[in-house]
Parts: sequence; structure tokens; C-alpha cells
Amino acid sequence: MNGNNNPAMLTAKVSPEIQITDISDEETDKGESLDLLDNADSSVHSAIINGDLEEVMFIINNGGDIHEKVKVNYSVNGVHEKKQKSSEVNYTQIEYYGEYPLAFATSYACEEIYDFLIDQGADPDLPDSYGNTVLHVAVVADQIEMFKYCVRHPRKPANTVSKNKANLTPLALACKLGRNALFKSMLEMGSMEFWRYSNITCSAYPLLALDSIGPRGNTNIHSALILIINGETDDHLELLEGGVMRQLLDEKWERYAKKWFFQRLVMAFIHLILISIAVYTRPEEGLLKTRGVMDIVRFVSEVLVCIGCVLILIIDIGEVASQGFWAFLKNTRHAPAQTTFLISCLLIMLCIPLRVAGQETAESILLIIAVPGSWFYLLFFAKGYPLTGPMIVMTYQMLATDMVKFGSIYGIFLLLFSQVFYFLFQGSVDVTASDNIWETSMTLFQMTLGEFKYDTFERTKYPPLIKIVFVFFMILVPILLLNVLIAMMGNTYQQVVAKSAKEWRRQWAKIVVVLEKGFTKKNLLKFQMEYSVKISSQPRIVLADLSKKDSNAEQRALVVIKQQNRTVARKKKAAISFWRRANKLIVDQIRQQKKSGVSGMLKVKPSISRRVSMLSDDEDKGFTSMLERLAWEKDIDLTKGKAFISGPDGIEGISPTPLTK
Repeated sequence: MNGNNNPAMLTAKVSPEIQITDISDEETDKGESLDLLDNADSSVHSAIINGDLEEVMFIINNGGDIHEKVKVNYSVNGVHEKKQKSSEVNYTQIEYYGEYPLAFATSYACEEIYDFLIDQGADPDLPDSYGNTVLHVAVVADQIEMFKYCVRHPRKPANTVSKNKANLTPLALACKLGRNALFKSMLEMGSMEFWRYSNITCSAYPLLALDSIGPRGNTNIHSALILIINGETDDHLELLEGGVMRQLLDEKWERYAKKWFFQRLVMAFIHLILISIAVYTRPEEGLLKTRGVMDIVRFVSEVLVCIGCVLILIIDIGEVASQGFWAFLKNTRHAPAQTTFLISCLLIMLCIPLRVAGQETAESILLIIAVPGSWFYLLFFAKGYPLTGPMIVMTYQMLATDMVKFGSIYGIFLLLFSQVFYFLFQGSVDVTASDNIWETSMTLFQMTLGEFKYDTFERTKYPPLIKIVFVFFMILVPILLLNVLIAMMGNTYQQVVAKSAKEWRRQWAKIVVVLEKGFTKKNLLKFQMEYSVKISSQPRIVLADLSKKDSNAEQRALVVIKQQNRTVARKKKAAISFWRRANKLIVDQIRQQKKSGVSGMLKVKPSISRRVSMLSDDEDKGFTSMLERLAWEKDIDLTKGKAFISGPDGIEGISPTPLTK
């Protein structure tokens, strides 16, 4: 056990033979732990799951390996699974608690066991098979207090910028998994406070781990902003609400994104007007002939449309050169409307050689595809407004999920009944569906929409049989499947509407990131300098580290002024009062234990534990939470000076007047 003076370490020695421990009434739910105990690979891991410090000490002191790894992960139903070789791990599908004993102690928030393992030489930065350290494990387990404990450990602090095999730091992993509370705590830990007045604070947040613009103007694909907007859960929506990320997006929008957004909107309208003129003045044949004023207008419109397409392609080529081909390809999924518009411009440019070669039919086919794709581009701008944004999101979501599910089932039924009706329609008189299987399928598609001629059944070879098959088709497809589709779309509508404001903000954030691709690296760095300040020193807790090639880059930070619930004076007063009352409870318990002749670990009675819990903000955390609160490092530093003084009756007690900064 670690005998330092940090109360959060929970190792305050009150006498040579008595130590303080916490045995609160309400224990952690062991249901999930018991299932894992049956599958545990070693006795030390089992002891950690049980929270048994004495057993862990016995095993390690008798030859146990502090770096022993579990041999497998477990699926959510407890079945053995082989370790995934891919760097992308779905932590929701496996019971992942790390692999080393120190990682297990982190997952179960066993601070005493963690301290003991550190004293025995355990390394918190030792990566497991996925490259995860104890901080990554704390993020996966969503252990906020344990994350802080590992970072601020007085003996061996964990490295906050270590990356796993997916190239994710603990902060990036928190963004990817949607750990909202943990992400905000990490931001505060890595901030630099400039000034404070009452409950108003001014702090700087380093942009290296947050901004999508990297230190050299490149796209930082592992930044918090990129990972958050790529998330698909409701937790990711919460990460964009208020605070640092909200201000970062507002600054980027006001500095450059808004202007570029409206410029591209005007360019899109001009392009669509010109292409509409070219289409409506297009003759049936003889596209290279000039017959009058209308042909001249058409030629001018077509030339301007081609010039616009060339400019758009040049801009996109510049984005590819600036950001890289693969980064550009990944960003296309954020803006399907913009990607469709790019394809339309390519098809329009392909029409030029076809017209010169006299292939007017092929040119018309390309235009039939390109013109709707150009109008589809307006959906990109519609996402930027709160009134139309949720509707666009709803449309995309229905196309990507509901229509895909419906289409797969509908296709099976359509092929099934197409062959049946094809046999039944054969030999019929004046029935188009009897010509080939394609016509039969189109006829069934019309029947699905309620358009059919019932009298045609009488002109087939088997009128009674085809009517029976028709009844089954109508029950299974138009009545059943279409109503299932409507129900799925209704469910999607309710989900999107319930979080429409938050969902729109994510789509708006995607627009901001997409618009960044239209600028050069030099311009992006210039914009970043406008909404950030230069920092000359690293914050006390670094959340992202510069690579070797970026070591000479200027470090920037976003300045945020925020209002807190309580002033510093109130926090100090409450903490000192809390300290004195907790000290009195502990000293009283020590006296009672000495009078009864009990030696060894101090057993806090349930009544004392409940009274201590009442002094903390969270009743479920009990005595440990109380000690962590006493180690509140920003306003009260309990590690400086003599934290323990000799109390009455020769008993060592906790000082009721801690040192303050």
C-alpha cells in the first residue's frame, strides 16, 4: 500500500498497525462480475473482480505475475472470442476489461489494488493486444474518477497521449465511443486557466486534439471534431451541445465557413439556371447546328455550364492535392449531395467528346443522369438550416436503412411472383406481361402501387388460378410489405424529430468540415489563427502530442469564457468544512477501535460510512468519494506541507486546516 500524503490515495496511516479502508453498505452490483469470474483466466484477475486486496497481495507476494494477461476476450453472452486482428474494435460486443491486472483494477475502480500493483512495478502505459493502456481501458469502462486517479497518480502517472493500434489517444477514444461526461472532464483537465472572477472563468483549450485543422493545415482525421460528427449514437449528439465544441464550431462558421457556404449556394443557383436553359432549348437532333437565337442562347448556356463544371473539378482536384486522395474519399460520405453533384459535373464534361463524335443518343443518356444529380446538390445547402435540415437527415436515413430493408424483402417477393405470373400470362391475348419476364415484373410493380386491370385476368388460360394467386400477392405485398415500410418510416420520423435540433447541429458541423476542404492548407492555418491564441507552454495534463514532423508547429488554443455553478470561495469553504467534519468522524471511529483493542485495518462502521456519504455529492461513492473530494487539486493542495498532525491522545489525525494555494 502506498503511504503518501494524498488523501485520494486512501492510505492515510493512523498508527503503525491501523489503516483506513472503506467498507460502505452498498456494494457494486456483482451480477456481471460473477459471470466473468467463471471465465477468468487467472486467480489474480478473479481477486481483482472481487475487489479482494488481501488476496491480490497474497498472490503477487507468492510469485504471481503482475503483468499476466487474460488469454481471451468474452462476448456479451460469455462465449470465448479470439482476439481481433483489426485495429477497429467494437467494445460493445465484447466484455473488455483490458488484459493486465492493472487494467482490471482500472475497469473496476479498485484504487487500493491499483496502488499495490503500481508499488510492485506494474506499468500503466504497457499496451495490450489492442494497444490500449490503462487510460484507454478507463475510457471503455467509462470510469471518470478512475481516469483522473490514474492521470494524477503521485507515484506513476499514466501517459495521456499514448495511442492504441487504431491510432487513438484516450481523448480520441472517448469521442469515438461517445463518452460525454468523461470527454468534458478530460477537457477541463487539459485546460489552462487565464483568470477567474467569482463564478466566471476564462480558460484556454489546446486545439491539437480538438480541431479538424491539423498543425500543418492538414485534416486531423483523429481529432475530436471529426470523430464526434462521424458518430452515430445519441451520445455523440450530446458532445456537440454547448461548451468547447459548440464554440469551436461557431468560431469556424463565423470566420470562414458561412461566407464560403453562401458563395457556393449562389454558384449552385447560377449553374442550375444555366443547365435548365440548355435543357429546355435543346432540339431533338442537330445539336451542332445554329438555326436562330434560341440555338445561340443554348450554346452560350452550355459553354458557361462546362466552364462552371471545370471550375468545380479544379476546386475538387485542389482538395485532393491538399488533403490527400483517401482523406478526400472519406469526406465524401459526409456530403452525399455534394458527391452526386461532382459526379454530375464529370458526366457533363464527358458529353463534349460525345457531341463532337456525333453520339447524340449517348450524350442524352448522360444528361438524363447528370441533370437530376445537379439539382440534388441543393439538399447539401438545405441541411444548413434548422427548418429543413432534420427533414434532409430523415430522408437520408430512410433511404439508407428503411428502403434497403424493404427493397431486399420486396425483391424476393417480386421475383417469386414474377415467375408465377409469367407462366400464367403465357398464351394470353393482348396481355403485355406475357411478352417477357421484364414486362411481367413491371406489371407486378404497377400492381404493388394499386394500378392493374382486373379484366385482363379473364383473357388468360387459367382465370380462376391467376385470381387466387393475385389475392395472395395483394395480401403479402401491397397490404403487408407496404404497411411495414410505412411503419418503419414512421419510427424513423419519430426518432429524428425527437432529436431534430441536436441532429441538425451534427449535420451543420459536417457542412463546416466539408467546406474546409475548399481551402488550401495556408488559408486554413490563417483562419485558425483568427479564432485561437498562441500558447507558449503545455498545459499540466496534455491530451495530444505533436509528432516529430509537427514539433516546430505553433501550438494554438481556443479561449472560452464560461460560468460555473459555484464561486471559488464557496467551493473552498465547503471543502474545508467537509474536511473538518470528516476528520472528526474518522478520529471518533479510531478512538472507539482503540478502546475495544482492535488492531489492523480500520473498519468503518455502516453508520459512520452513511454519515460520511452524506457529506459527499454522490451517496453511492461513500468514503472514497469523500477523500477524492478532499484532494480537490485546483483550489486546495493537500500534498504540500504536513497533511497529517498528531491529534489528542497520541492519535495521528487528519489536519483540519489544509494548505491552500
